Amino acid sequence: DIYNEIISIINSTTDIFVDNGDGTFTHTAADGTVVTFDANTLTFVNNGNGSYTFTNENGETLTIDVIADVVTNIQNQGDIYNEIISIINSTTDIFVDNGDG
Repeated sequence: DIYNEIISIINSTTDIFVDNGDGTFTHTAADGTVVTFDANTLTFVNNGNGSYTFTNENGETLTIDVIADVVTNIQNQGDIYNEIISIINSTTDIFVDNGDG
């Protein structure tokens, strides 16, 4: 159904976190940027609003806002937006007013 297709699109076009099994995690952004975090020297906070904040030993922070990334992509008519429109167009009836009653 459309819900599952949209979730699949969001999952395939948003950030990815991978547990490397050694206390490190690799973050791959939707734009392809890859950063590896050492959780042994890092704190992680789930902000409860779809964003996550990481702080390293030096006090430097990185906040990743997953929901905002998806919303921004839709507002900017990016890949997620295009896929949603494609799904809607391929699974929706078309109504045309022929102009003659």
